[in-house]
Amino acid sequence: MYFPKLLSLVLSVSTLGVLSQNLLEAIQGDASLKTLSSLLNDPNYVKLKEKLTGTEKFTIFAPTEAAFSNSKLDLNQPKVVLAHLQYHTVYGDFNSQTLTTKYFPFTLLNDAAYVNQNGDVQVLVLGKNNSQSYISQGLDSTNVTKLDAHKATNGVVHLVDAFLPPPKAPAEVIRESGFEKMADAVERAALVNTMNDLNRLTIFAPTNEVLIREDFESKTRPQLSPIVKNHVITDDIVLSQKLQDGAKYSSALGYSLVIKVTNGTTYVNDCPIIRTDILTNNGVLHIIDGVIAVPQSFYSVAPRQNPIALWAPIVLLMLAVNANL
Repeated sequence: MYFPKLLSLVLSVSTLGVLSQNLLEAIQGDASLKTLSSLLNDPNYVKLKEKLTGTEKFTIFAPTEAAFSNSKLDLNQPKVVLAHLQYHTVYGDFNSQTLTTKYFPFTLLNDAAYVNQNGDVQVLVLGKNNSQSYISQGLDSTNVTKLDAHKATNGVVHLVDAFLPPPKAPAEVIRESGFEKMADAVERAALVNTMNDLNRLTIFAPTNEVLIREDFESKTRPQLSPIVKNHVITDDIVLSQKLQDGAKYSSALGYSLVIKVTNGTTYVNDCPIIRTDILTNNGVLHIIDGVIAVPQSFYSVAPRQNPIALWAPIVLLMLAVNANL
């Protein structure tokens, strides 16, 4: 008669034992995470280990043995491996109950070799496509193969079978995303280094089809430079969650970029935004189906705004009069 109660007590104690584990202990007890567990015992990973044993909440998208086998990571390069593991670890407890929409949590990655955001950490895109949860940086994505593999006192462990590399510099990301015409325009405008060096950047890149239609290949550097600058925000990282109706930003050229949402479509200065949140090491890239026009006022300078142009004819007239005297 006491057996059911005893069994219930045993199960309760067992459950409490599992829930009393921290993230490191949960990883160490999982046979599919042997390589990760071994690395966390290496002195090169001590700071990550400290995070996983502390009281602050974290979510780790833990790479399985399959992830390590399929990756090109060299375990003899601990700084590179550490950066990837930091990018797989985010602040907060994102269990399966909360992974129902798109999030941009902060990761542990803030190494200047991978992140150029004025000392800030890089973000990760968490999303769900139908019933499949994934992690992404916009260019690449990795499916979560097992949600809530381990719930711990200081967070949760999900399993992934592939590594997600940290975002690259914007010039590389634009080209590798398949938007070669915009990448070419940035190069021909001599703005590659400028874009890569900025530490808070948002780019609205037109598609290849748009730039072919607008004959961008025939434009000179002086023509391209202001156009490209008008597609860039240089003082803010505007993720999709900030692309709200009525929001206003200023382009690198100094003109307004106004966000409008109509019938479910988001626009920037009347150009539809057709793809969002492709992360770079210093910001974010969005794709648009159009070219953001440079206002005509940029190309025309009124005489009253140019004192030299205003006074030049008078000076020349005075010189001519003096020459005849």
